[in-house]
Amino acid sequence: PTAIEVAQGLKAAKAAGLIHRDVKPGNILLDGDGHAKLVDFGLSLVTQGGTATAEELWATPFYVPPETVEGKAEDFRSDIYALGATLYHALAGVPPCNEDSMATDRLLKAKQEIVPLKQVAPEVSDETCEIVTQAMAYSPSERFSSYDDMIHALRRAEKQLRRSKHQKQLEMTQGHSLPRKKKPKPVWLGIAAAALLVIVLAIAATQLDKGAGDTANSNGTQSNNGNNAGPESSNQEAISKNFRNARNALRDGEYGKAAKIFSILHDNAQVQEPSRTIAGIEAILCHYLDGKGNMARKIADRTRNHIQAVEEEVTPVIGKSLPDLLEQLDSRSPLRAKPGNTASQSVIQGMLVGLKNWQQGLLDPAADGFRMAASANLGADDQWVAGYQSLASDFLADHSVLTGPLFRSLPVDLRRCERMIDELDELAKNLKTRGRARYNLRAWQLDLARQAKELRERQN
Repeated sequence: PTAIEVAQGLKAAKAAGLIHRDVKPGNILLDGDGHAKLVDFGLSLVTQGGTATAEELWATPFYVPPETVEGKAEDFRSDIYALGATLYHALAGVPPCNEDSMATDRLLKAKQEIVPLKQVAPEVSDETCEIVTQAMAYSPSERFSSYDDMIHALRRAEKQLRRSKHQKQLEMTQGHSLPRKKKPKPVWLGIAAAALLVIVLAIAATQLDKGAGDTANSNGTQSNNGNNAGPESSNQEAISKNFRNARNALRDGEYGKAAKIFSILHDNAQVQEPSRTIAGIEAILCHYLDGKGNMARKIADRTRNHIQAVEEEVTPVIGKSLPDLLEQLDSRSPLRAKPGNTASQSVIQGMLVGLKNWQQGLLDPAADGFRMAASANLGADDQWVAGYQSLASDFLADHSVLTGPLFRSLPVDLRRCERMIDELDELAKNLKTRGRARYNLRAWQLDLARQAKELRERQN
């Protein structure tokens, strides 16, 4: 619905003889009812005969269409390209190209080598991917020929998505996805089970005496105490190794790699609880850190359903409020951080709140979550979240930069404006996190560049 409302707004601008020329996430706001509002027509041009040519290039590199970079005439299809690039960013969690300079040759090359949305975000429907691909066609003639065509395609994709969700819900009600309610067991079955348990425990004790037993603690690490390890021990050793590899990848900033390993561990039924649930939670965090909000929310749904099936085993470790928090990750409203019962719970919940808000550009509510995570007093059993606590401090450092004096207002003095642009170049080198921090800084630089241009024109 948001994409449709933006397209309708651009259609109205076209009817008024305008092209926006700076469609991007930062210029799409949501009101209290969740409806999209397109703002900042500061770069718009009045079209003559349906086209217009700008004297200078002022646009956001991630979303600017190729014809604008080349200095060619623009029309409404240029805005369609920028809207497609904005949808790409929203759905993939990363912009369609990583080139943030305005060097013509480099930017055009980046526009020609955009990775298809389906490869970056395979969970997005084929219909939606096709819309984004057509909207972002390099040649304007290959894009949608009208806003009505694009709106129609968006509505069709929305209907298809609703049908798919309805089918999944129908399957769940038929018992394909939800665990069936257990029938009361006869008393004799309980006695037999107790006897069987005694036998199993006796066998387990014998195996432990032989040194083949493995243990798992709540942070997901496994320990092998024997020399004559069998197949089960080998599996546990492999699980332990995967947890170590995931944590090492997280430490090295390889968030996508860490997310993949944690997801595999969460899907592995041989991983003991609560380690298996924790692996799902860490996969969510790593997807957010990697800028893949959609994947984070997808894993969150799976993890929440899993928690419902093993609630008694994992609640002492993850707390009672985490499933509700996972469900709220789809919300457009800012989430508020609430301390957990343990230090590790506070770190995990603080990071989830912080990363979700941060990705949506809600910097101050995000900082509240990061502060809760960073201030938790970790004990010996909480060291598995130490890496996330360190990352929380990095986000707080970047929050301090993005809310500092350089970002508060546009200067009215040309020299000050030019100095601020240079100062932001230096700040960019010292940012500790990826994604939103760099995007906000570059966007503010563009605003300063426009202000400098206007101030020069006034002087002349």
